[in-house]
Amino acid sequence: MGAKRNKRKALINRQSIDGKLTCFYCDIQINRENVSIDHIVARKKGGTLRRENTVCSCSDCNNEKSNKPPQKWAKELRKRGISDARIDSYMIFARNKVPPYHKGFDIK
Repeated sequence: MGAKRNKRKALINRQSIDGKLTCFYCDIQINRENVSIDHIVARKKGGTLRRENTVCSCSDCNNEKSNKPPQKWAKELRKRGISDARIDSYMIFARNKVPPYHKGFDIK
């Protein structure tokens, strides 16, 4: 349990800027105690537990994203009014995390 807690703390510290933590997807400020750890590629879809595949998110985004592929999630973010620049950043990040053999996760 201690190792899991340390990984979570390290991820939160890595993603916080000036001590403030924001959702990787929608950019709202989130509380460190209530932060959700999301997998860019869902574990159900073959995503790993490695830190390169995890980001901090608000619980709303984490629940809505579920195990959707990045392209589908990006479309939903656009519908929610998230800026194109933020979505483009996510897609660039996701492109570097998705295994090339992963069906349904073609990112161009």
